[in-house]
Amino acid sequence: MGRPHRLGQPIAMVGLDRIAPLFALVGIVLLSAAIVATGQHLAQLESITPAVEDIDIDTMDAIDGDASTQGVPDPMTSGGTYQRLEARAPLSELSVPEPQRPKRPAPARLTPLYQPVAHASGSFEAMGYRITLAGTEMVQGDENCSYGGSQWPCGARARAAFRAFLRGRAVTCPVPPVPGAEELSVDCRVGHANVGEWLVENGWVRAAATGPYAALGERAKASRKGIFGPPPR
Repeated sequence: MGRPHRLGQPIAMVGLDRIAPLFALVGIVLLSAAIVATGQHLAQLESITPAVEDIDIDTMDAIDGDASTQGVPDPMTSGGTYQRLEARAPLSELSVPEPQRPKRPAPARLTPLYQPVAHASGSFEAMGYRITLAGTEMVQGDENCSYGGSQWPCGARARAAFRAFLRGRAVTCPVPPVPGAEELSVDCRVGHANVGEWLVENGWVRAAATGPYAALGERAKASRKGIFGPPPR
C-alpha cells in the first residue's frame, strides 16, 4: 500500500483493520464493569428496603398511635386542669400607655356675632349662641313695673330700648368656636360701647348685686331712669 519515497525508501502504514478490534474489546470490558457495579448497588437497595408484603399493618398503626399521643397531654382527657397565670409586669414603663387626659374646652375668643335678636332686655341670640350680659339681671318682655301706684309694661319698653341700641349691628363677645346648648354669661361690646354697662346706666336692666355695675345701677334707680321711672307718655 505504500508508495515509493522520493528518496527511494518505502513508507510503512498501519491499517485501520488492525486497530478497530482493539477499541471494540476495550469498550466491551468497560460496559461489563458498569453492568456489574449497577447490579451490586441494586442488590444492596433490595436488602435494605422491605417488600410491601413484608410490612405489618398492625405494627405500623401501633407506632403511629404512640407517636400521636406524645407531646403535651390534653387536660380534657388526662384529668388535668387549666391554671390562670398572673399577668407579668411590663418590661419597661415606656410600653405602658398613658391614661387619657380629659379634653379641655376650647378657649373663648372675641367673635363678632351678626344679626343679634333680643328677646328680653339684657339677653339675645346670634349665630347659634345664647348670650346673657354678665353683671346684669335681664328684664323679661312681659314684666310690669309700678310707678305712682299704677302698673306699666316696663319689660316691653326695656326690650324695645335694647333693640334700638343694637339696630342690627354685630355684637362682639368672647365665645367658644362652636356654639353649644348652654347660655353664656359674658361681656359684649358694640363698637366701643359695653352693652351691659349701657343698659344698666340707662335703667333698662337691673345690675347684679355683686357685679361690676352695682354702683351704676343704684345711680340709675335714684335718677328714676328706665324701668325705675314713670311710664313713657
